[in-house]
Amino acid sequence: MPLPVSKKRDLSHLTKEEIEKHASQGITILYDFNISTIKRYPDNTVTKSGDKKRRESEFAALRFVEQLDIPTPHAYEIKESEKSSYGEKEATIRMDFVEGQTLESVWPTLSVEEKRDICRQLREILDTMRNAEPPAGHIGSCGGGPVFDSRLYGIKIGGPFTNEAELNESILDIWDLTPKPMRDTLVKHQRTDHRIVFSHGDLHQGNIMVKDGKITGLIDWEVAGWYPEYWDYVKFCYLSGGHRDWKDYTKDIFSQTYDDELLFHLALSRFQRG
Repeated sequence: MPLPVSKKRDLSHLTKEEIEKHASQGITILYDFNISTIKRYPDNTVTKSGDKKRRESEFAALRFVEQLDIPTPHAYEIKESEKSSYGEKEATIRMDFVEGQTLESVWPTLSVEEKRDICRQLREILDTMRNAEPPAGHIGSCGGGPVFDSRLYGIKIGGPFTNEAELNESILDIWDLTPKPMRDTLVKHQRTDHRIVFSHGDLHQGNIMVKDGKITGLIDWEVAGWYPEYWDYVKFCYLSGGHRDWKDYTKDIFSQTYDDELLFHLALSRFQRG
């Protein structure tokens, strides 16, 4: 079964007493929904709790991107929790709080040139990530973990894989309602020679923090890892949401586009289940 995923910072299920209890301790609940809880503490650190495998992957990703001098929160530690959710163990990361507002919240106030400037900053960050040396024989999340493949209705887990052909087979297996003629046709158009690059996997506007026209940090690295070079582009076009004109800036954000790969995944999406 896919793990549930949500982009909403929804606190509506919390009681007034729960919120006031945390406030009395100087703790602000930033996010609490499905399997993730994020809290800000008086020392300007943040904890993020949830599924252990995804927290371990995110911790490894944060430690890796910090070496690339990319604006991200510094991760101090990860601790396994006694709690469990959906039958899975939980863990908690402690990291720095990132100053600023989400790009999603400030986007309507920006001029076209200001939007373009921020998108070009994002492009520089992505180019730096894509130039990092990949580990040999690994397609999957950081630290040698599995593939976390974000889809419309959840995150599919598989692998890790040693090559792109194995990943392609897994992607087709996800779409178990794909008619055989369509499946056979799509297989012929799958490439196995893409570069494997470091990818964020969830580049929506809520994961980009900005202040005074500058990107102060990319957040939410739980599905990041080593994937074919088209990965971030396809996920951005397919999943990133945001304001209506957000995708109008695609060519400002990405040094290279992958139209064939996008068409492939859009074709498969007709047969998605779960």
